[in-house]
Amino acid sequence: MSNRLWLTAVSGVVLIATAMADSRFPIEHRETIRRSLPTPAGADAVLEVSNISGGIDVTGGDEKTIELVAERTIRARTDRDRDEARREVRLDTRETSSGVLLCEDAGRRCGCDERPSSSWRDRDESRYRVDTHFTLRVPRNIAVRLCSINGGRITVMHTTGGVEVEHVNGGIDVDDIRGAAHLTTVNGAIHATYPGAPPASSFRTVNGSIVASFPKSLSADMRLRTMNGGLFTDFETTALPRTAATPERRGNRFVYRSNRTVSVRVGGGGPELSFETLNGDVRVLQH
Repeated sequence: MSNRLWLTAVSGVVLIATAMADSRFPIEHRETIRRSLPTPAGADAVLEVSNISGGIDVTGGDEKTIELVAERTIRARTDRDRDEARREVRLDTRETSSGVLLCEDAGRRCGCDERPSSSWRDRDESRYRVDTHFTLRVPRNIAVRLCSINGGRITVMHTTGGVEVEHVNGGIDVDDIRGAAHLTTVNGAIHATYPGAPPASSFRTVNGSIVASFPKSLSADMRLRTMNGGLFTDFETTALPRTAATPERRGNRFVYRSNRTVSVRVGGGGPELSFETLNGDVRVLQH
């Protein structure tokens, strides 16, 4: 039996965030950094961009090199703090065994697997704050790994290589991509558009909705999960067998918890597409 429209409604949670100007930092300085970087060799080469505060925009094209524009905004208590920020917060590029690594602040964090140093929060809150927005034009077939912590969206467009994104406070947009996507954020929505058949991919957030669109010819197995929101698709679907719940023993009783997950097949089935949020809707649409 197939279903064109199905919706799981659960109690909704609305999260509202407000942004206010920070009067602690009356001094503001803006600067733009431009660099042209060689494209890493090798079919599996990866461009990794490690940011702390700010967004990242990546656009694939016919470039033979990686073209970088970093727009920095330094907010400080005094002129002296501003000058110190310019000295301390170092934009760095490194060649690695897997490709090229670009760091917003090499002194605090350089690499998406590296935690920020223990002093990063005190330094921002007491003397200055540095926000960096990266704009990169890259060869369309390069794989990218992008991460940030605070503020700004992360976007990727017109690429054919794999896309891995890790964010904390911000949304993620991918459009016209063809490689496998693994997108994760905590506070933010996820939007994804594939022009063709997608490889196995995952889309996960905690506080935000997920909207993904695929061609009408899609064949895939989809796993969708939300706790406080709805699940919707306009594809024809057939239900897949549900994974048995794992019982939890309480005294002489076993308690089975519903995992609020729906597993369905689109078309003849194929790569697994996983969508998961805690507070928000999941929408998988045709285009």
